[in-house]
Amino acid sequence: GSVMEPDGKPHPGRAESFPHLRFSTGGERTDLQFEAWRAAMSGSIDVRRPQGDGNRPGFAATLDALDIAGVGLVAMAMPGDGHAREWDHEPRAEMDHWSLMIPVIDGSGAAYGQRPVSFGSLARPFRGAGSDMKVVSLFLPRDLFAEAAATLDAADPQPADRGAPALLVDFVLSLEQGPAARG
Repeated sequence: GSVMEPDGKPHPGRAESFPHLRFSTGGERTDLQFEAWRAAMSGSIDVRRPQGDGNRPGFAATLDALDIAGVGLVAMAMPGDGHAREWDHEPRAEMDHWSLMIPVIDGSGAAYGQRPVSFGSLARPFRGAGSDMKVVSLFLPRDLFAEAAATLDAADPQPADRGAPALLVDFVLSLEQGPAARG
């Protein structure tokens, strides 16, 4: 079937083979936006504001997720500087995937020259912090890549943004920017 918007109308420009999910805090009151984001993220990470951040209101953010033959492609747009976040991930059996996280735009709105890419298994705990305005992630389910599990589990968690890792990052970003992302 075609991808539907929350109002039930077909989403123009989305390929039928890429089911799409969109979440936005934009419709919430500004004093409730961050809590709405936190609740939406709670299935995968515990996100919070750093102590001393001032907890300013407003956190207009969107998450767009595509399912491409069982591989997840997620793009998040968030407020930048002044809206720092910290997060923790505790492993869950139902989320035994690998994640390639690509910060694209920093907190000031500038594109990264050298992208601070991270890769790892969601079967392991991790934590992080940032104020990036755009992040794109690729989620590889373990059951689809079982034959490559040992290689993927041993991969560098902070791959350099050059050579083969940079080609993969560029490919992922081209998927996110391609026909499936228009509309």
